[in-house]
Amino acid sequence: MLLLGHRGTPLTHTENTLPGFQAALEAGLGGVELDVQPTRDGRFVVMHDAHLPDGRLIQALTQQEIQRESPEVPTLEAVLEWLTPRLEVTVNVELKNDHGANDGRERRLVEVLNRFPVRERIVISCFHPLSLLRLRAADPSYRLGYLYAEGAGPALLHRIVPLMPLYSLNPHHSLVSYDMVRRAHARGLKVMPWTVNDPQVASRLARWGVDGLIGDRPEVLLEAARAAKTGVDV
Repeated sequence: MLLLGHRGTPLTHTENTLPGFQAALEAGLGGVELDVQPTRDGRFVVMHDAHLPDGRLIQALTQQEIQRESPEVPTLEAVLEWLTPRLEVTVNVELKNDHGANDGRERRLVEVLNRFPVRERIVISCFHPLSLLRLRAADPSYRLGYLYAEGAGPALLHRIVPLMPLYSLNPHHSLVSYDMVRRAHARGLKVMPWTVNDPQVASRLARWGVDGLIGDRPEVLLEAARAAKTGVDV
């Protein structure tokens, strides 16, 4: 089972930063999940929010302007340089596109990723289905995950998923059931829920056979995976 630190280790380190990512690995996780936002000059910074604390839009600023204001914010290139020598580490890159913008960010993301020898260790996820289709058009070799939360509805597996070239479903943990995992596996899809922080929820999901867990608390994920392997409830 793949265990990923949600934005690194946000309870002990600033989220989406290299120290937090490194701490997730040192805790025993198999990788991290992170967020990337496009900047005005065609770069990507690793941030969850679309705005700086003062309200300025990330997409309206250059990478240099953002890092001058928030020097702890890494570029995507910095993260990929960190990842390159860590051959056993998986990184789930969430491309932010909450409003479905068709501005070339998918193509630019693939261009950045292709400059580093990390293709087999990357999963690209997004909440917007059209972004996933554009990513597949830009480079069909990357593994793609469909993020979704409340409101996706029961038609997801039957109507939307067959239209998208997916590697995994990445639902909020509250939307996962044993039957949902079984149906996804029957379609050849992996299931990687987020943000799994409660020990009982993590244990239940692991017993149901999810393929990965994404959470803020490494110890919770590790214990759930251990218990599922040994058949002991947390």
